[in-house]
Amino acid sequence: MLAVTELKPLNMKYIFVLLKNDLALAKEEVLSLINSKSCELIENVLVLCTSKKNERISINEAAKRLAYTNSISLLLFESDYKNFLKCMENFNWNSVYKGSFCVRIKKLFPEFSDFNNKKSNGKNAFKEIFSESNIASYIWKNVKKPKVNPRLARAMVNLTKAGKNELILDPFCGSGGILIEAGLISLKAIGFDINKKMIWKSMVNLRHYKIKNYELEVKDFFSIDRKYKFIVSDLPYGLNAAIMGKVRITKSNKKLLKKYIEKFYFDVIKKLELILIKRAVIIFPSYVNYKKLLKKSKLKLKSEFESYVHGNLTRKILVLEK
Repeated sequence: MLAVTELKPLNMKYIFVLLKNDLALAKEEVLSLINSKSCELIENVLVLCTSKKNERISINEAAKRLAYTNSISLLLFESDYKNFLKCMENFNWNSVYKGSFCVRIKKLFPEFSDFNNKKSNGKNAFKEIFSESNIASYIWKNVKKPKVNPRLARAMVNLTKAGKNELILDPFCGSGGILIEAGLISLKAIGFDINKKMIWKSMVNLRHYKIKNYELEVKDFFSIDRKYKFIVSDLPYGLNAAIMGKVRITKSNKKLLKKYIEKFYFDVIKKLELILIKRAVIIFPSYVNYKKLLKKSKLKLKSEFESYVHGNLTRKILVLEK
């Protein structure tokens, strides 16, 4: 099994997905441009090890020139299926995560005996464990702060109906994506985050965009002691290390973890109820039963939208009012 990511200029192995109609020609074309220490062809996938010191042309230049190659990706690691999830858990995803990602399963071979010997259907069990959404969860829970894209951040700020020079609070501001979009449309941006590094990143990013009307503070959301008219935030992912600490998912504690996560989001809703004056636009993970939690609060759900990530993984954008 292979884990790949988008093309990056590193001295590592690369995955070339070749056109199937003439594999011999496609392989030779790649090797004519790229000096290879070793290579292996698996069906129409060419795994090639190259050294930057000895390259004829860069990988990026090759990507522009190759005619019989569909795509080029960086190989992150190789593993047998038994150790694949452990590798996903232990890999440093922050070293490659740049703001978005997509998981795609190219081919599954569900004929392994230990899966077929399960009480449940072996094929279905295998597909569930190695599904795109399950694999994606290992990335989401290990990145420091899954980021909201700029278009979505701008739309969320606009959904508050805040007027020029009004104040927007993001109590989980991370690296400042929402604050930047608020600042760019002449709103005052206030950001809190419990992580000092995230506040520093927010400051650097806000300065880069020459935004001046902002405030940043290292603060725990649950310690906020004043009210705000407009609140916009991409809530921490429930499996994020910042939320779960050292707790990790196992077969034996999934129910406990579900209760733990639901309690966290319920506490967020109750705190919002206390500090919100007018309107909040919040992103919830799709697996959270937010309607059930909102029924126990005084907040009104005015509208909701889906933000598609990939596969079965979506996030819910909720517009809430007092």
